[in-house]
Amino acid sequence: NQYSVTEHLRHVQPASGRGLPGVFFFYEVSALHVEIEEYRKGYIHFFTSVCAVVGGVFTFMGMADRMIYSRTKLGSGGNDHLG
Repeated sequence: NQYSVTEHLRHVQPASGRGLPGVFFFYEVSALHVEIEEYRKGYIHFFTSVCAVVGGVFTFMGMADRMIYSRTKLGSGGNDHLG
């Protein structure tokens, strides 16, 4: 990294119309170097991911089924007999 400082001084007379007094900072940003590597994951990683998705869907559907069943059982007043 390289840093440098340059100082500029200008006297501003009041009501001269030559600018506003102040401190100004200017930065020059250089380009960044980015390396991208691509690699393939094996079939075992794919199989594990598929199993995780299937298991998550199965678990979510089981929870949704249990919630819907309990809501309908509360709504019907507990009348489980036929006829």
